[in-house]
Amino acid sequence: MPRKIMTTNIQILRDENLSVYPEFDQHRRVVRFEDSTSGLVGFIAIHRERGPLSTGGTRYVSYPNEADAIRDALRLSRAMTAKCVVSGLPYGGAKGVIMARQGGIQKSKELLAAYAGVVESLGGAFRTGEDVGMTEQDVQILLSHSNFFNGKSDIAGDPSPFAAESVALVMDRISQLHLGVSPEKLRIAVKGIGKVGGALVKILAAQGANVSIADVNKDALEQVRGLYPAIAEISPEEIAFTDSDIYAPCALGNEVNEGTIDRFQAKMLCGGANNQLADPRFAKILESHNILYVPDYLANAGGLINVSDELEPDGYHRNRVTERINAIGTLAEKLYLSSRNNTRTFLEEVEEYVRANV
Repeated sequence: MPRKIMTTNIQILRDENLSVYPEFDQHRRVVRFEDSTSGLVGFIAIHRERGPLSTGGTRYVSYPNEADAIRDALRLSRAMTAKCVVSGLPYGGAKGVIMARQGGIQKSKELLAAYAGVVESLGGAFRTGEDVGMTEQDVQILLSHSNFFNGKSDIAGDPSPFAAESVALVMDRISQLHLGVSPEKLRIAVKGIGKVGGALVKILAAQGANVSIADVNKDALEQVRGLYPAIAEISPEEIAFTDSDIYAPCALGNEVNEGTIDRFQAKMLCGGANNQLADPRFAKILESHNILYVPDYLANAGGLINVSDELEPDGYHRNRVTERINAIGTLAEKLYLSSRNNTRTFLEEVEEYVRANV
């Protein structure tokens, strides 16, 4: 049921205004939207138009200012194009960001309805769904106002377990090649035990890995520790820099930045968070420190693979989702080995693959 936009202002941002941001990559379309009644403010960035549409989740996050929100949308939408390519999906990348207002306007049904109207106004060019700060319940509200949302509760549902599944699979394949052993014999530090990180911890614990965790949510920590008493708890400020075999960032991005780049002690970084590198050049610096960075959009592609299967002409099929997630593991192995032969970083090899197939 499309919602008529009565109080929402939608503005297409011009390239000359966007070019000041280093994340701008000749994006096809970037819009700013604001709804005076609900308090909705945010941006949608469409990076590339491949096939019938562009796709990517929508996040509800508190940003210090609009510039930071724009930069996040630009960066994430670009990564979504890459994620579509490595997943074998014929779509372009896009991203929606809604600016959460701390202590002010909350994520109300009215705000969600207004956002659904914005997405509806794009006429199907942007298909979106759940991301950070959004819930499966939010998606069902959005779907009551627009059909251009993925993640129907009775079909694909929550993408998080599938993102965790692909992270665990890629971690397994690459650790065997890079470290010579599989994760069940390794020490793995997981930061962020929300929907993706929590699901990843369950997989790793079932494999018998030596897992340590960190999160700011004490209830989540108690729940995981109740299920797995052997799991160690480390402070969120320190877990990234502990002596582990694999560090798995599963919270927010920019974990690897100027202030942290020299502090990591893990042999490999592979997690579910998006935009783990504040700058792509940090992948080369990490490898100079004998730390392998596994590109986040390769590792966590399972979530996209799951929800986007709703877009297939014959409808959602769980077996096809499983096949495509398994294919991510195979592709990760292939690109890792070719990166060693070509003396490139793993990230450079994956980026070259994306450029050749976009």
